[in-house]
Amino acid sequence: MGVEDMEVTLKERAVRYLKDIMKMEEGRWPRIVMKEEMRGILNGKPTKWGKVVRMTLEKMECEEVIKMMIKRKN
Repeated sequence: MGVEDMEVTLKERAVRYLKDIMKMEEGRWPRIVMKEEMRGILNGKPTKWGKVVRMTLEKMECEEVIKMMIKRKN
């Protein structure tokens, strides 16, 4: 497994985890925290971690995930 393969695998796992969070109930802490993090990114005030999330999603051309996580309803 090369470095590029490892990077792809890590990004796939991260996206899968975001998908799992989106499926969680509204009151679950991972969902609450992620939703607030996405709100900070959209408001132009991301945390250090939020900046990395935004940059990674932009590289993957998946910026719409940020808005989807805010608007997501059960």
